[in-house]
Amino acid sequence: MNLCDQKQKVSEYSGASAREIRTKMIFVVCFCMLWFVVVMIRVSYLHLSNSSELTQIAKKQYNAKIPISMRRGRIFDRNGSELATSLPVPSIYVDPLMVEDKDRVARELARILELDGNSLRKKLDTDKRFVWIKRNISYDKLKEVMDLKLPGVSYIEESKRFYPNGELASQLLGAVGFDSQPLGGIEMAMNQILLSKKDSTYIKRDARGRLYAVPVTFGEQSDVGEVYLTIDKQIQFIAETALREGVKAANASDGVAVVMDANTGEVLAMVSAPIFDPNNYSKYPPSSWRNRAVTDVFEPGSTFKVFIISAALEAGVVTPDTEYDCSHGAIQIGDHVLHDVHPYGVLPVRDIIKFSSNIGALKVAFDLGRERVYSKLREFGFGVKPGTDLPGEVAGFLGNYTDWEPVRLATIAFGQGVAASPLQMAAAFAAVVNGGIYHRPRVISRIVDRDGHIFHTEDEILAQPISGKTSAVMRSLLRRVVEVGGTGVKAKSDIYDIGGKTGTAQKVVGGRYIKGRYYSSFIGFAPVDDPKIVVLVGIDEPRGAYYGGVVAAPVVREIIEKSLGYLGVPTSKSPIIYAKANAVHPNYSETERRESDGFRPLGDGVFVTPDLKGLTLREAISLAEGTGIDTDTRGSGVVVEQRPLPGEVIKAGEKLSLNLMMP
Repeated sequence: MNLCDQKQKVSEYSGASAREIRTKMIFVVCFCMLWFVVVMIRVSYLHLSNSSELTQIAKKQYNAKIPISMRRGRIFDRNGSELATSLPVPSIYVDPLMVEDKDRVARELARILELDGNSLRKKLDTDKRFVWIKRNISYDKLKEVMDLKLPGVSYIEESKRFYPNGELASQLLGAVGFDSQPLGGIEMAMNQILLSKKDSTYIKRDARGRLYAVPVTFGEQSDVGEVYLTIDKQIQFIAETALREGVKAANASDGVAVVMDANTGEVLAMVSAPIFDPNNYSKYPPSSWRNRAVTDVFEPGSTFKVFIISAALEAGVVTPDTEYDCSHGAIQIGDHVLHDVHPYGVLPVRDIIKFSSNIGALKVAFDLGRERVYSKLREFGFGVKPGTDLPGEVAGFLGNYTDWEPVRLATIAFGQGVAASPLQMAAAFAAVVNGGIYHRPRVISRIVDRDGHIFHTEDEILAQPISGKTSAVMRSLLRRVVEVGGTGVKAKSDIYDIGGKTGTAQKVVGGRYIKGRYYSSFIGFAPVDDPKIVVLVGIDEPRGAYYGGVVAAPVVREIIEKSLGYLGVPTSKSPIIYAKANAVHPNYSETERRESDGFRPLGDGVFVTPDLKGLTLREAISLAEGTGIDTDTRGSGVVVEQRPLPGEVIKAGEKLSLNLMMP
């Protein structure tokens, strides 16, 4: 083959190779472009359909979500006094993998934070990147810790719930645990309103895997609502003090008190004893957290006769003068013999209430009939929940009248075989004395949501079980209960006209009535002719004297006298109108008007206590001169605290306690 032929062949081979290479290159380019298009389509699909899911997956690779105690909105009483608030507090945490000297860290933190060193050292032996050491510490302790500049040790600012009045209204308010967990009361009922929605701090990792906090600051957690209650802080204090003393005097296990506006159903005070401090709730047994006014039921005993007599008067079955033979204290119903505490012969209805005859009440119930009894009791709110939405609220027990045998109807007439909560009893009693109107009981006055919108709770009338005329008759009958010869004479006041009804019921344990164990109560109202408040006091298992008229009636009297004095309600024994509204008799001279700034006389050695805060000891004592009031002082300077409180009643010979402090 000559040289020309060889060149031709080489040229043909080279041309074929070039074409083949170009073809392969085109194929590769097309494949790559197709792959790119497929990838882009897949990326677009994932971006459009699962972007939120992928974002969360990515975040989890770089973020750790740490639940912390978040800010909560404030709770106020009806007058705007703060009952619960939130404060910023620091909490210490550690990244164990960043700790260089675990023995030293455990030793130093245990010393400053008052922890067990061995337990703390064990906490640091973990692969976790976040370990709580101690939460809710003081800023002084925080400074001590951070000044050590220990690697891996840092802090987060959380929110701590604070109750400035300590034990006041504790069962009603509830408490808050770690991570803002509500533990009862208003805190639980209004949790969605009170709690910030910014509920976590993120702990992020840098490029080296080290943790650093990106906290939600206290100031950023402003998305909270506020709740205003119907209770009055001052009346709550009055009721708590009186109940605590009453339970102690009766040597009882516990007690309950409810103060209600007779004309609106608003709860002015709700007390359970013993009480607890929600700032340190873990130091108290959970049983003390219970709001007995709504969670507990009891057989009311003779206080229930009020509703039977009211219903019979309303139906026209009886009048106050209708007489019944009370069988000298014993009557047989079927196989059962029912008794009165004291034997009576013939009694008119007015005395059946005054002397609290069981047999008289059951005969009235028989004349009224079980269907009408049941219907009226339902209208008075028995057998259904009151509707406050408080945790643990109960409906009590009434049953259906079709199941009531004669003996059951008989015992219901004097408050056995039926059960109700203290709140139910107070609300029903208010309907008896306020003109016959049953208002739904309320503990919430208004709500301010996180956007600043205000929502007022409305007065809700659910029924009118009796007329205004029947209500007036019942008020006159209930006034007689506290007069000489009545079972509630210890509720009689020298300041206000009080009416009411006693109740003493044997307790049921395991389905049997237990001798010697009683629930003793008194429900009172005042003033009789124009009721402002209704007060229920229940004393559980008093030891010694156990009648409601003995152990509960004096407590009701004290709460009524001090509460009405604080509210500025005119005394029934004097034309003076006092203290809260700063009103005085219209015929006072200017000199008398100035003198009224001191202890205002109500007659018979009874005075209204003025506000002494800010006065020197000399000034305070000079105002008390001539009143016969004893003074007990502590400290020096000006008055910062006093008992009785402004507007409360004090009698000659009683003690005025003053705490003073240098201004």
